[in-house]
Amino acid sequence: MKPKKKKAEELEQLKKDLASAKNLVVSQFQGMTVEQDTELRQKIRATNSDYKVVKNTLARIAAKGTPVEGVAGSFRGPTAIAFNASDPVALAKALTAYAKTNPVFVFRAGMVEGDRKS
Repeated sequence: MKPKKKKAEELEQLKKDLASAKNLVVSQFQGMTVEQDTELRQKIRATNSDYKVVKNTLARIAAKGTPVEGVAGSFRGPTAIAFNASDPVALAKALTAYAKTNPVFVFRAGMVEGDRKS
């Protein structure tokens, strides 16, 4: 179990990340192998985006008061978020191409330029 200080630091960092995110995709990754996850992370990093596996409760708390609050209802089950502040097209293309070849990667919700999409 993590110490409270570490949890508070993680919450604060996630809140900063979500507050600065203009483009975000919430996904389910259950059933992916380590190799598939590594490949996905590389594709996302190539678009100057971030990818995090998040605890749902922590993500819902961090989303409060941010543009991401509108998609917080999709934080359930095994959840990952991919996000950036600049290029929604590059992120969407990378994730869509990946999802076509890996059916266990499932989109749940998203946000483009601050507007919620489901």
